[in-house]
Parts: sequence; structure tokens; C-alpha cells
Amino acid sequence: PKQQPRTNEEKLKIGPNKATFYTLVAGGASGFLGGMVAIRGPPLIFYFLHPPHPIAFTKDSQRATGVVLMFFNVSMRMIFYLVDTFSASSKKEYFIKEDWR
Repeated sequence: PKQQPRTNEEKLKIGPNKATFYTLVAGGASGFLGGMVAIRGPPLIFYFLHPPHPIAFTKDSQRATGVVLMFFNVSMRMIFYLVDTFSASSKKEYFIKEDWR
């Protein structure tokens, strides 16, 4: 008997596969560039324009994914800034008094 073609949900399995690999590479590159030079967008834009095979984005799913990414990015920044502000090791002096004569 002929097998029915599988849907995208059936093709996309959780675990090690090509789509998961490219998704992690895009997210890692975005995080690395965001941390180094505060430009996290280009890998995500490339990922949205050319997603791996079983993944397909609609306009609404792109917006929703962008909102979720922005939420977690801003949340992590706020947590980092709060921890850095109130931690004991953040009492650094960035300017030495001898430099300002």
C-alpha cells in the first residue's frame, strides 16, 4: 500500500535533526553577535527568510516568534542589570582620582 505524505508537524521531530541544528546555529549566532556588538538581528532575519525545510513561517508566526525573542532578550538583560547593580562585586571605580588633576 502507498504511504500518505507526512505533514510538516510529523516531519519536524524534537531531537537531533537538520532543522533543530540550523535553529540552534541561528540562535547561537544571534546571541553571540548580540553580546559582542549588540547586533542580534541579521542571523534571525536570515533564519526567517530561509528557514530549514520542514519549518515554514507565516506573517503571524514571524511576529509571534519575534515578540517571544524580544521578551526573553529584554528579560535577560533586566535580570543581568539588576544582579550587576545590586551585587557586592559591582562597586567598581571606573575613574582613578589621579587621572583627574
